[in-house]
Amino acid sequence: VDPDPSASYTNNLGKVCAEVMHSCGIPFFATGGDNCTQSSGYMPTVFKENMKVLLQQLEPIPQRNILLSVGNHDGATGSCEENGETVFYRYQLSNEERSSVFFDWQRETNEYKHFDSDGTYYYIDDSVTKTRYIILNSFWSQWEGDEYGFVSDVQHSLGHNPHFGPQQLQGFASEALDMPPNYGAIIITHFAPDAKDFAVFKGIVDAFSNRSTYEGSYVGTEEWQSTQIAVNYRYADGEITAVFQGHNHEDALHDFFETVPCVNITTAGAYWATRGETALERVKGTSSEFAVDVVTVDRDKRIIYLTRLGAGDDRIIPY
Repeated sequence: VDPDPSASYTNNLGKVCAEVMHSCGIPFFATGGDNCTQSSGYMPTVFKENMKVLLQQLEPIPQRNILLSVGNHDGATGSCEENGETVFYRYQLSNEERSSVFFDWQRETNEYKHFDSDGTYYYIDDSVTKTRYIILNSFWSQWEGDEYGFVSDVQHSLGHNPHFGPQQLQGFASEALDMPPNYGAIIITHFAPDAKDFAVFKGIVDAFSNRSTYEGSYVGTEEWQSTQIAVNYRYADGEITAVFQGHNHEDALHDFFETVPCVNITTAGAYWATRGETALERVKGTSSEFAVDVVTVDRDKRIIYLTRLGAGDDRIIPY
């Protein structure tokens, strides 16, 4: 979402999606991160104002039905000059600030969202469809900027080091995946495979899907990044249906996990950010100005149907 509402290609997004959700009985509207910044030039002070713009555009959708996840541009953005070169991601919000800006309104509008104490990831159950939605923060960080949000750590700035982090991975493995019988989990995150500790995340997902055990660890450059985990899912209930991510800004299907599909989604608006050879032109004021998938899961046939609203095509994904 562009901070200038008149420049945005998503002015009709909330209206159309709210109508479809109401007509078809769709319970939730979910985002794949990178919600409300246009480029890495924005400063942290802009995020609250950007969030207001986003919620205004989504206003027809009840806030309690919005499942928002954060990406690398949500609270971790900006650039500076260092040794004659432009260095990105030198400005960022702390976890506490990110929790406040992007998630306070979610806690206030839906008490059924189970947030961890960190406040940037959560899960919620739909008892009607026996679905658990697990929203993870793949840019979990304990780096904190100064009063202007500036982070002086060079390693952070050069790689912007995405992580799930030990606290989130432990909560995901022991609490979020502790599902009632016959439930299916939909995991939504921003860029799973790019996370430095992705191997641990993958180990958990694969062990759960295979009803097996897993022991793994990740050693980071900072103590707070390192994690060690052991899980036993031999007697677990439920299944992981799919992982959805948005970081690559294109429609794609990945085999990062042994049996669970990883579905990449294109940008909702942001015509300038779409990627891939098949990216279609977005024309403002037409049905192609945005792209949203209606996700339908047939758990008997084990098929995920993605019905496209706007630019792009429908997809059928077995799982």
